[in-house]
Amino acid sequence: MTPILDGVALALTAAIEARDLETGEHCRHLGWLGERIAVLLGLPELMRTTIRIGGYLHDVGKIAIADRILLKPGPLTDDEYAEMQRHAEIGGDIVSTHSAMTEIAAIVRHHHERFDGRGYPDRLKAAAIPLGARIIAIADALSAQTSDRPYHRAVSLDEAWAEIERHSGSQFEPALVELSGP
Repeated sequence: MTPILDGVALALTAAIEARDLETGEHCRHLGWLGERIAVLLGLPELMRTTIRIGGYLHDVGKIAIADRILLKPGPLTDDEYAEMQRHAEIGGDIVSTHSAMTEIAAIVRHHHERFDGRGYPDRLKAAAIPLGARIIAIADALSAQTSDRPYHRAVSLDEAWAEIERHSGSQFEPALVELSGP
C-alpha cells in the first residue's frame, strides 16, 4: 500500500509544482527531511511513512491560493498573508476526504502551529499539536532557511539550526529540537 500512497502523494505534489515549481520541490524535500527526523527519533515505520506523506502534502492547500499571492516575489500585505495562511486549513480539508488519511490530514492542517500556541489555523499548543506536525514544522523551517527564495537568501545548515534552537520552546518543541539536531 505504501508505494501507492507515495505515488498519489507525489502526484498531488506534481499538481502543486505545476502552479509553483519552488513549492513542489520544497514538498518533495520536506517529505524526505521529515522522514529523516522521524528515523532519528526512532519512530516506527508506520509513523515515519505518515510523516513522509504529510511532508509531501503539507502545502497542497496552496493550489487554492490566488497566483497573485502565491507567486508574489516580494513581501505579502497583511491581507495577502491572511489568505496565504488559509493553505493549511484548505490542505487539511483536501487530504481529509478519506478516513484512512486522518493522521496525514492533521499534519497538513497543523504544520504551522507553534509550540507556544501562537500558530495557525487553530492555535494549538504543545502536545495538542500532532507529533507529525511538530516534526514537519522543524523540517519546514530547516528547508525554508537553507533554500534560496525570492524574499530570502539561503543560510548554512549550522545557521539554520541555530535559528531553530533560538525558537525552541516558542515555535518548536524543545525535546524534538534537542533530539533531531546535528
